[in-house]
Amino acid sequence: MSPRLCAVPDSTDNLSIFANDLDFWFDNYNRHIMAGHNIILLAMGLAILIGVAWRIRVIKEMPFSANLVDVVISSYLVAAGSLPILHYLGHFQFLQDQFPAGLLMLMPAAFSAPRLKSSGLRRPSTSLWLAVGLALMGYCTIMNSKWSPPGLNADSPSLFAALFLFISMFFFNRYRRFLLGLATIIWIIDLANITSMGSSGIGIVMGAISLSSIINFVHIPGMAIFDFDLRDFIRSLANPCLILDLTGTTEFCNEQFLELSGRKREEVIGGDAIDLFDIPLDWRFKLGPAERFKKVHCHLVKSDGEKMPAELILSEIRNVHGELKNLLCEVFDESERNLLENRLKGETMRFASFIETSQALSSSLELKDVLKSIARAAESLTRSDSCTICTLDQNRRVLRPVYSSEEEYNTEVMNFEIAIGSGLTGAVVADGKPRIQNFDDADQVAVHIPGTGQDDESLLSMPLVARDNIIGTLTLYKGGKQRFEQDDLKMLTVFASQAAAIIESSHLYMKLKASERLYRYSVDLAGDGILFVDFEHGKIVDANEMALKLLKYSRAELMTLRVWELNPEAQMHVTKLLWEEVRQTGWGKLGEVEYLLKDGSRLPASITVSAVSSGEANSIQWMIRDISEYKRNIEKVGFFHQLLERLGEPILLTNTKGKILYSNKAFGDIFRLGSDEIARSDVASINLQGSMLDPLTSCWAKLRGKDYLIDEIQINSVDGAPKKKTVSILPYRCGTGEIKYFIWIFHPPAESGSAEDAQCPPDRANALTIANNDRL
Repeated sequence: MSPRLCAVPDSTDNLSIFANDLDFWFDNYNRHIMAGHNIILLAMGLAILIGVAWRIRVIKEMPFSANLVDVVISSYLVAAGSLPILHYLGHFQFLQDQFPAGLLMLMPAAFSAPRLKSSGLRRPSTSLWLAVGLALMGYCTIMNSKWSPPGLNADSPSLFAALFLFISMFFFNRYRRFLLGLATIIWIIDLANITSMGSSGIGIVMGAISLSSIINFVHIPGMAIFDFDLRDFIRSLANPCLILDLTGTTEFCNEQFLELSGRKREEVIGGDAIDLFDIPLDWRFKLGPAERFKKVHCHLVKSDGEKMPAELILSEIRNVHGELKNLLCEVFDESERNLLENRLKGETMRFASFIETSQALSSSLELKDVLKSIARAAESLTRSDSCTICTLDQNRRVLRPVYSSEEEYNTEVMNFEIAIGSGLTGAVVADGKPRIQNFDDADQVAVHIPGTGQDDESLLSMPLVARDNIIGTLTLYKGGKQRFEQDDLKMLTVFASQAAAIIESSHLYMKLKASERLYRYSVDLAGDGILFVDFEHGKIVDANEMALKLLKYSRAELMTLRVWELNPEAQMHVTKLLWEEVRQTGWGKLGEVEYLLKDGSRLPASITVSAVSSGEANSIQWMIRDISEYKRNIEKVGFFHQLLERLGEPILLTNTKGKILYSNKAFGDIFRLGSDEIARSDVASINLQGSMLDPLTSCWAKLRGKDYLIDEIQINSVDGAPKKKTVSILPYRCGTGEIKYFIWIFHPPAESGSAEDAQCPPDRANALTIANNDRL
């Protein structure tokens, strides 16, 4: 508003002079007041510009568009404070009245500009606000300038500006709406031609609000620093979410939730949020959570009725006064997480089963138990219905079933052999690669076992490899249109290597066990008693059946004794020294020693002892031979022995197997052999001591199948000249009539005839036979 020009009064009336002086005084007062307001507005506008520059420097992430409102307000204040001063000084008179207020037309565009990045639909609205604001700003400026067209209403710009700002109030939130309301009042004051002091005061209020927001921006909670709407923030979230009121009613949902649930917006907005979820009965959306946020695992019910596992996280939305206004419900899809958890649980169960299986497999090496444990473990690991284990017969080139858990067709499966390369299992052995054939595979290579069912089933066959050699196959079956997966193949691959090693160990164990049984059988059938003695302490650890029979002790009783404790006290030191000698040399013997039997009687015996080593384990084999019968026979044949020794002709005594039991001195002289050499000879064998007994070997061959023999032989004498001798081999029979010994009598040949002619008749041979066992 232009300052009033001071008029000089024409009347000299005193009252008029007083009135003019009073008016001049008020005019000067108003001028000073307005000058003060202008200075305040100018200073406040400059302060806001400085504050905006400082805020931009401090908050680097704040975009410049978020400061446009403060820039517009500061521009208005600077213009409203500086233009009246410039007008008073005589400059820019056409911009004085409505140009500063026209700058307020840019406030709606300034409010809308920060939203350009949050949504693509904001750009046209911002441009529209800007275009309308600039148009009204130019129109108001022109209408109040010297270029204003004549005849137009000067109040129309103020009216249009007030309506524009008033309408824009409905498109923004409370803080922005309040500032737009103040700008609207400024134009209403101009429209009503009210004194400019009111518009200056309102400008000061706007400046104060702007300065307060700049000074206290650090204390503005949350979104106040950022100039965008809460709904825009919710829409920009990647996770599906809902905004609920305190009764659990849905007020807003983003596009991600609609896409996840398959529902339409009108189905969700205004409904009870609990109807969208299959949620625990004790959970409610009607009240805010007790903590800052709560979690719950539930299922989202989609539009088609499908239930999807989900996790809900509820957060409180409070106003600046701390009052709870809404709930933010974020929805997280847990389908993949549940899938991973289920797979992890499955792998954990398989791993636990694998450990249990390893323990079970190592609990026994009996082949039957091992095969049964392997089959059960493989079925458990792959959730199969049955299992068949085959071994490879390398000679026949076929797979032979050795175990099958099939109950209904067990006989058919166990009797069916598969050639290498035939069917699924045979192909696995041919190339050493595991295979899966599911019930719905196009290529069905498995061979049907005759006599079994025709139901659809899936097969998994795995080679059993031990020490780089295929020893068999492990084949699993699933019925009911169940499938095998690659995870089953991977798990079974690890298991099969362990199973093959255990089967191989079991085979070795069974062979060792069979060998041990054979050895035990041969030991038990031995004619001598055998004790197994601890190498370090001399304690008896085992005994064969003959030892138990001879010594009349039980096996448990013998295992409590040391080997020398079986002898009489006077001979204990002798057998103990023998044990110590064997530990040093590995062998020893005693010709005769007595054993004290359990019933108190004594048994004469000879002992042959040897050390047995097996790796790091050492043992002693203590062999006891009963010589009681030998001693009785020696006593009985004492006289007969003297008689035979005094005969001039050689005499020889053998058993039925050709073992030399006795020979007199004449026999040794004629064959030039010592007594020890004769004792080790066997006339039934050509491998003798030298060649002196070769004639006897031929006689023994002729005697085979006969009861007696008279033959003529040649013996090399000491001077090298051969001597002829007639040998008569006569049987000695025991009381039962069975031949027990042969007596060889060597005498000069007959003077005429051959040895064959000198054959005596059977009755004479029988007369020569010693028929009484007590005589020998």
